[in-house]
Amino acid sequence: KSEELELLIQKLDENLKESDILVLAGSIPKGISPDIYKELTARYKEKGVKVFLDADGESFAEGIKAVPYLIKPNIDELSRLAGEKLTDIRGILKAVKPLLQSGIEKIVVSMGAQGAVFIQRGRIFIASSIDVPVLSTVGAGDSMVAALAYGEEKGLDEKKTYKLSMAMGAASVMSSGTQAPKAVTVESLYHMVNIIEL
Repeated sequence: KSEELELLIQKLDENLKESDILVLAGSIPKGISPDIYKELTARYKEKGVKVFLDADGESFAEGIKAVPYLIKPNIDELSRLAGEKLTDIRGILKAVKPLLQSGIEKIVVSMGAQGAVFIQRGRIFIASSIDVPVLSTVGAGDSMVAALAYGEEKGLDEKKTYKLSMAMGAASVMSSGTQAPKAVTVESLYHMVNIIEL
């Protein structure tokens, strides 16, 4: 392992405690093993930390083997994992079934302009996307994950958390680059999110 990674793990060991949330997201730097998310998930789950995983490809496939608390693939990432092109809710639900059975508590599948599906044991929510001007899609998924972590941390009910997640994602695409959206924008979009429980 690289020195930086050892240092990061040391910092996490010192600071993470039971019921904390650890978000593992993004691509793996060169020279780091693709099973790093799997290793970190297993390590901190043992401490009672809730691990949120948002990745793609091999690091995502490896990471889910350690059964994180929440995963947030987009429909293309889930398609790659499932080994088939997913195009609708039915396909998504079939693809996530073994993941839920493995013990993953919550699965959020973002579908761009088609909205998102929020799945947990026994409950399925579908949210339509909000029609907003798109300046940049960079960081939209990260913004959704941040809102999911916030909702979990604050103990908001599922529907409120998922609505906030959609509003954050939409507000993020309205912002240029990786600028954080303004709270007032998120709040106005929150009231526009249409979410139904199946």
